[in-house]
Amino acid sequence: MDYWRKSVEFYSRRNFTHDSDKLRAISGCAQWIKSRTGDDYLAGLWASDLRTQVFWYAEAPSSRRTLYRALSRSWASVNERIKIWHPDQIGNIDPVARSLGSWTYPRIPLEVEDVKMTYSPTSNEFGDVFKASLLIRGVLKPWKVRGGVVVTKSCMTEVEIYFDEDVDEILFQLHARGMEYFLLYPSPEDTSRYFALVLRKVDKITKRVGMAASSVEAFDLYNDIQSTGEFSLNCLRVVAIE
Repeated sequence: MDYWRKSVEFYSRRNFTHDSDKLRAISGCAQWIKSRTGDDYLAGLWASDLRTQVFWYAEAPSSRRTLYRALSRSWASVNERIKIWHPDQIGNIDPVARSLGSWTYPRIPLEVEDVKMTYSPTSNEFGDVFKASLLIRGVLKPWKVRGGVVVTKSCMTEVEIYFDEDVDEILFQLHARGMEYFLLYPSPEDTSRYFALVLRKVDKITKRVGMAASSVEAFDLYNDIQSTGEFSLNCLRVVAIE
């Protein structure tokens, strides 16, 4: 999927007359991949590589989008330049699997359990999305900032926090009431580096608001994520992300 990652990064740098043109502009590439792989296309992401493709980040928080285009976990949901982490930056890679062109994941990975997509009446799987949800299983931890320290990429380098939209970065900095944040880990047994989706829960809706990449020491120093001791199966949760 290297071709797709590069295409996404290229198209995200273009200026479109309408925000809704983003998925339509890259639909030709998507149809070409679909015709050769038969993979399921999910509003800018591919089912076979979904566990790694959700780890994209905006180079700068974008303004809030005016129309629903895609799931919050998809790069197509924001108006900003996008970068996508490569699989070997996220999980442990098996040398044999690498030679075969496939990837292995840690023992407690992110597992996609179900995806529901509803497209606009005048659209198809390569166009605009009316409503969508993703059921994903992973290690879920509540996330609270320790001692009032604000952790964003603009004020520290040890922890890289990439917010998708500027409004979420502002709310996080202000410790807005009613905002619950969680970290969803794909590789909790990696002892050197953590990757996590940053989720925000309001009422019964959970949305992706960013991603985080950090050394274990930095997370422990700057955050209270209630993760003392080893990760366990008790931390596994199924989360519905809209």
